[in-house]
Amino acid sequence: MLGQKWKFGLPMAALAAIFGLFCALLLRSGAGLYGRSEGGVAELDARARQLLADNEILSQRVEALSQELWTAKSAKLSEAEATRYLEGQIEALRRSAGLTELTGPGVRITLAAREQNGALVLVSDEDVLQIINELNASGAEALAINGERFVATTEIRKAGDFVSINARHYSAPFEILAIGNAQTLYAAMFLYGGAVERLERWVDIRVEMSEELSVPAFRGA
Repeated sequence: MLGQKWKFGLPMAALAAIFGLFCALLLRSGAGLYGRSEGGVAELDARARQLLADNEILSQRVEALSQELWTAKSAKLSEAEATRYLEGQIEALRRSAGLTELTGPGVRITLAAREQNGALVLVSDEDVLQIINELNASGAEALAINGERFVATTEIRKAGDFVSINARHYSAPFEILAIGNAQTLYAAMFLYGGAVERLERWVDIRVEMSEELSVPAFRGA
């Protein structure tokens, strides 16, 4: 047990020593900056250059010791533990990339066209984007529009009388699902000057909280 503690303590002690040395160099260099005459500029310049060189060496050593520490910790993991850890990391990456279906509480928002002065006002790509941006800013964990998972590469743009989402064309009504804190997402929609206030002047918009929503996985573009 003592040997294991020493194995992990050695890199940390080295890191502490390096940090202390670096601080000492900074303080020693800084202490001489006051009360210097112009004749000492060359000396200060030389010391500054040396300090930068020392800092680069220390940075490389810290990086090497950090890797050594990680290797030491990894060595203690059993094969089963390492497998579970890697599987967890892969699943987290798949979730963040939108490659898995997610279920949870959130809000359902519906945008529909409205007839005004005898003309039908269509829901535009900008209308959809306003809602998406508001939800993202409010901490939505997953989003979908008419069954299309919204991911980092999703493009929402006008395509004639349609709206193109992930290179597929849709028209109103648009159903936007957002998983996250339902109360927070709902409240964000009704902020003063927010998305609902801006859009309800020309399109029909409905916002509902739900205890359980399912957002599909990204199916490509």
